[in-house]
Amino acid sequence: MLIGVLETDCLAEDLQRHFGTYPQMLQHWLTKQCADLRFRVYQAIDGELPADYRDCDAYVITGSKHGAYDDLPWIKSLIQWVRGAHAVQVKLAGICFGHQLIAHALGGLTEKSKKGWGVGVHQYRIECPKLSQSLEQVELGFLVSHQDQVVKLPPEADLTLPSPFCEYAGFRIGAHILTFQGHPEFFPDYIRHLMQSRRERLGESCYLKAWDSLDHPTDSGSVAQWLLTALGVDQLVCAG
Repeated sequence: MLIGVLETDCLAEDLQRHFGTYPQMLQHWLTKQCADLRFRVYQAIDGELPADYRDCDAYVITGSKHGAYDDLPWIKSLIQWVRGAHAVQVKLAGICFGHQLIAHALGGLTEKSKKGWGVGVHQYRIECPKLSQSLEQVELGFLVSHQDQVVKLPPEADLTLPSPFCEYAGFRIGAHILTFQGHPEFFPDYIRHLMQSRRERLGESCYLKAWDSLDHPTDSGSVAQWLLTALGVDQLVCAG
Protein backbone atom coordinates (compact mmCIF):
# COMPACT_ATOMS: atom_id res chain seq x y z
CA MET A 1 0.00 0.00 0.00
CA LEU A 2 1.27 3.47 -0.92
CA ILE A 3 0.51 6.29 1.53
CA GLY A 4 0.96 9.88 0.43
CA VAL A 5 2.21 12.14 3.24
CA LEU A 6 1.33 15.81 2.81
CA GLU A 7 4.05 17.62 4.75
CA THR A 8 2.83 20.94 6.16
CA ASP A 9 5.84 22.03 8.20
CA CYS A 10 9.61 21.91 7.83
CA LEU A 11 11.47 21.34 11.09
CA ALA A 12 14.77 23.07 11.77
CA GLU A 13 17.86 21.07 10.78
CA ASP A 14 18.93 20.43 14.40
CA LEU A 15 15.49 18.95 15.17
CA GLN A 16 15.61 16.82 12.04
CA ARG A 17 19.00 15.43 13.07
CA HIS A 18 17.67 14.35 16.46
CA PHE A 19 14.08 13.40 15.68
CA GLY A 20 13.62 13.30 11.92
CA THR A 21 11.07 15.13 9.78
CA TYR A 22 7.33 14.92 10.34
CA PRO A 23 6.99 12.35 7.52
CA GLN A 24 9.85 10.29 8.97
CA MET A 25 8.20 10.23 12.41
CA LEU A 26 4.94 9.17 10.76
CA GLN A 27 6.64 6.41 8.80
CA HIS A 28 8.47 5.13 11.88
CA TRP A 29 5.19 5.02 13.82
CA LEU A 30 3.13 3.23 11.16
CA THR A 31 5.74 0.74 9.97
CA LYS A 32 5.94 -0.62 13.53
CA GLN A 33 2.48 -2.01 12.77
CA CYS A 34 2.96 -2.81 9.09
CA ALA A 35 6.47 -3.05 7.64
CA ASP A 36 5.19 -3.45 4.06
CA LEU A 37 3.86 0.10 3.80
CA ARG A 38 5.33 2.44 1.19
CA PHE A 39 5.33 6.23 1.42
CA ARG A 40 5.51 9.19 -0.93
CA VAL A 41 6.08 12.66 0.55
CA TYR A 42 4.53 15.80 -0.94
CA GLN A 43 5.82 19.20 0.21
CA ALA A 44 2.38 20.72 0.64
CA ILE A 45 3.96 23.68 2.46
CA ASP A 46 5.73 24.50 -0.82
CA GLY A 47 2.59 24.03 -2.89
CA GLU A 48 3.30 20.43 -3.95
CA LEU A 49 0.13 18.33 -4.02
CA PRO A 50 -0.79 15.07 -5.79
CA ALA A 51 -1.73 15.74 -9.39
CA ASP A 52 -4.20 12.85 -9.31
CA TYR A 53 -6.01 11.53 -6.25
CA ARG A 54 -5.24 8.02 -7.51
CA ASP A 55 -1.48 8.59 -7.25
CA CYS A 56 -1.57 6.98 -3.77
CA ASP A 57 -3.91 4.55 -2.03
CA ALA A 58 -4.42 6.92 0.92
CA TYR A 59 -3.13 10.23 2.28
CA VAL A 60 -2.12 11.70 5.65
CA ILE A 61 -1.81 15.44 6.40
CA THR A 62 0.84 16.16 9.04
CA GLY A 63 1.02 18.61 11.90
CA SER A 64 2.27 22.16 11.49
CA LYS A 65 3.05 25.35 13.39
CA HIS A 66 0.61 27.14 11.07
CA GLY A 67 -3.12 27.63 11.59
CA ALA A 68 -5.76 26.14 9.30
CA TYR A 69 -7.24 29.64 9.07
CA ASP A 70 -3.95 31.34 8.03
CA ASP A 71 -4.21 33.39 4.84
CA LEU A 72 -1.43 31.59 2.97
CA PRO A 73 -1.56 30.42 -0.67
CA TRP A 74 -0.43 26.86 0.11
CA ILE A 75 -3.09 26.49 2.82
CA LYS A 76 -5.78 27.72 0.44
CA SER A 77 -4.58 25.20 -2.16
CA LEU A 78 -4.56 22.40 0.41
CA ILE A 79 -8.11 23.26 1.50
CA GLN A 80 -9.28 22.98 -2.11
CA TRP A 81 -7.42 19.68 -2.47
CA VAL A 82 -9.12 18.30 0.66
CA ARG A 83 -12.54 19.28 -0.67
CA GLY A 84 -11.80 17.47 -3.91
CA ALA A 85 -10.52 14.41 -2.03
CA HIS A 86 -13.70 14.30 0.02
CA ALA A 87 -15.87 14.62 -3.08
CA VAL A 88 -14.37 11.46 -4.57
CA GLN A 89 -14.04 9.76 -1.15
CA VAL A 90 -10.28 9.35 -1.14
CA LYS A 91 -8.91 7.68 2.01
CA LEU A 92 -7.59 10.59 4.08
CA ALA A 93 -6.29 11.13 7.62
CA GLY A 94 -5.25 14.28 9.46
CA ILE A 95 -3.03 14.73 12.50
CA CYS A 96 -3.16 17.92 14.61
CA PHE A 97 -2.99 20.65 11.95
CA GLY A 98 -4.23 18.07 9.44
CA HIS A 99 -7.22 17.34 11.70
CA GLN A 100 -7.94 21.05 12.04
CA LEU A 101 -7.53 21.81 8.34
CA ILE A 102 -9.82 18.97 7.22
CA ALA A 103 -12.48 20.23 9.64
CA HIS A 104 -12.02 23.81 8.43
CA ALA A 105 -12.14 22.78 4.77
CA LEU A 106 -15.34 20.75 5.07
CA GLY A 107 -17.57 23.19 6.93
CA GLY A 108 -16.27 23.05 10.49
CA LEU A 109 -14.37 25.73 12.37
CA THR A 110 -10.86 25.89 13.82
CA GLU A 111 -9.61 28.70 16.01
CA LYS A 112 -7.09 29.49 18.73
CA SER A 113 -8.49 28.02 21.94
CA LYS A 114 -9.35 30.25 24.88
CA LYS A 115 -8.29 27.34 27.10
CA GLY A 116 -4.65 27.90 26.19
CA TRP A 117 -2.05 25.29 25.37
CA GLY A 118 -2.75 21.58 25.19
CA VAL A 119 0.55 19.86 25.85
CA GLY A 120 1.90 16.64 27.37
CA VAL A 121 -0.19 13.45 27.51
CA HIS A 122 -3.96 13.89 27.21
CA GLN A 123 -6.67 11.26 27.53
CA TYR A 124 -9.66 11.16 25.16
CA ARG A 125 -12.83 9.15 25.68
CA ILE A 126 -13.54 6.68 22.87
CA GLU A 127 -16.78 7.48 21.05
CA CYS A 128 -16.18 5.08 18.16
CA PRO A 129 -18.38 1.96 18.59
CA LYS A 130 -16.22 -0.40 16.51
CA LEU A 131 -13.05 0.71 18.27
CA SER A 132 -14.54 0.53 21.76
CA GLN A 133 -15.68 -3.03 21.05
CA SER A 134 -12.15 -4.06 20.05
CA LEU A 135 -10.31 -2.47 23.00
CA GLU A 136 -10.59 -3.05 26.73
CA GLN A 137 -9.93 0.60 27.67
CA VAL A 138 -12.49 3.38 27.39
CA GLU A 139 -9.90 6.10 26.74
CA LEU A 140 -6.87 6.61 24.51
CA GLY A 141 -3.75 8.50 25.57
CA PHE A 142 -2.05 10.84 23.07
CA LEU A 143 0.97 13.11 23.11
CA VAL A 144 -0.29 16.59 22.31
CA SER A 145 1.08 20.04 21.51
CA HIS A 146 -1.41 22.61 20.24
CA GLN A 147 -3.08 25.96 20.80
CA ASP A 148 -5.69 25.72 18.04
CA GLN A 149 -8.74 23.49 18.37
CA VAL A 150 -11.64 22.42 16.21
CA VAL A 151 -14.60 24.17 17.81
CA LYS A 152 -17.23 23.08 15.29
CA LEU A 153 -17.33 19.78 13.40
CA PRO A 154 -18.12 19.54 9.69
CA PRO A 155 -21.81 18.74 9.11
CA GLU A 156 -21.12 15.16 7.99
CA ALA A 157 -18.63 14.33 10.76
CA ASP A 158 -19.08 11.88 13.63
CA LEU A 159 -17.22 12.66 16.86
CA THR A 160 -14.78 9.93 17.91
CA LEU A 161 -12.54 11.40 20.65
CA PRO A 162 -13.85 14.06 23.05
CA SER A 163 -12.29 15.36 26.26
CA PRO A 164 -13.12 18.17 28.70
CA PHE A 165 -10.16 20.19 27.35
CA CYS A 166 -10.66 19.44 23.65
CA GLU A 167 -14.28 18.71 22.82
CA TYR A 168 -13.62 17.67 19.22
CA ALA A 169 -10.28 15.85 19.37
CA GLY A 170 -11.12 13.38 16.65
CA PHE A 171 -13.77 12.73 14.03
CA ARG A 172 -14.56 10.56 11.06
CA ILE A 173 -16.56 11.16 7.91
CA GLY A 174 -18.03 8.12 6.23
CA ALA A 175 -15.52 5.35 5.66
CA HIS A 176 -12.86 7.58 4.09
CA ILE A 177 -11.78 10.30 6.56
CA LEU A 178 -10.31 9.92 10.07
CA THR A 179 -8.60 12.64 12.09
CA PHE A 180 -6.83 13.14 15.45
CA GLN A 181 -5.92 16.28 17.37
CA GLY A 182 -3.15 14.40 19.20
CA HIS A 183 0.24 13.31 17.88
CA PRO A 184 0.47 9.50 18.07
CA GLU A 185 3.55 9.65 15.82
CA PHE A 186 5.59 11.87 18.16
CA PHE A 187 8.31 10.72 20.55
CA PRO A 188 8.13 11.78 24.23
CA ASP A 189 11.63 13.28 23.92
CA TYR A 190 10.46 15.46 21.03
CA ILE A 191 7.57 16.80 23.15
CA ARG A 192 10.03 17.44 25.98
CA HIS A 193 12.22 19.43 23.62
CA LEU A 194 9.25 21.49 22.42
CA MET A 195 8.12 22.14 25.97
CA GLN A 196 11.56 23.30 27.10
CA SER A 197 11.80 25.70 24.17
CA ARG A 198 8.32 27.09 24.97
CA ARG A 199 8.46 27.05 28.76
CA GLU A 200 7.94 30.79 29.14
CA ARG A 201 5.10 30.83 26.60
CA LEU A 202 3.39 27.85 28.26
CA GLY A 203 3.58 29.33 31.75
CA GLU A 204 5.09 27.50 34.70
CA SER A 205 1.91 25.83 35.93
CA CYS A 206 1.04 24.43 32.48
CA TYR A 207 4.65 23.40 31.88
CA LEU A 208 5.03 21.47 35.15
CA LYS A 209 1.67 19.72 34.84
CA ALA A 210 2.41 18.70 31.25
CA TRP A 211 5.94 17.56 32.13
CA ASP A 212 4.60 15.27 34.86
CA SER A 213 2.00 13.87 32.45
CA LEU A 214 4.77 12.53 30.19
CA ASP A 215 5.27 9.70 32.70
CA HIS A 216 1.84 8.36 31.69
CA PRO A 217 1.65 5.78 28.89
CA THR A 218 0.15 6.53 25.50
CA ASP A 219 -1.76 4.29 23.12
CA SER A 220 0.13 5.01 19.90
CA GLY A 221 0.08 1.34 18.84
CA SER A 222 -3.70 1.05 19.16
CA VAL A 223 -4.16 4.35 17.33
CA ALA A 224 -1.86 3.17 14.50
CA GLN A 225 -3.94 0.01 14.06
CA TRP A 226 -7.13 2.08 14.05
CA LEU A 227 -5.73 4.47 11.45
CA LEU A 228 -4.37 1.74 9.18
CA THR A 229 -7.70 -0.10 9.26
CA ALA A 230 -9.47 3.14 8.34
CA LEU A 231 -7.05 3.65 5.45
CA GLY A 232 -7.76 0.17 4.13
CA VAL A 233 -4.64 -1.69 5.27
CA ASP A 234 -5.21 -5.40 5.89
CA GLN A 235 -3.74 -6.06 9.33
CA LEU A 236 -3.53 -9.80 8.62
CA VAL A 237 -1.29 -9.09 5.64
CA CYS A 238 0.85 -6.78 7.78
CA ALA A 239 1.17 -9.36 10.55
CA GLY A 240 2.25 -11.96 8.05
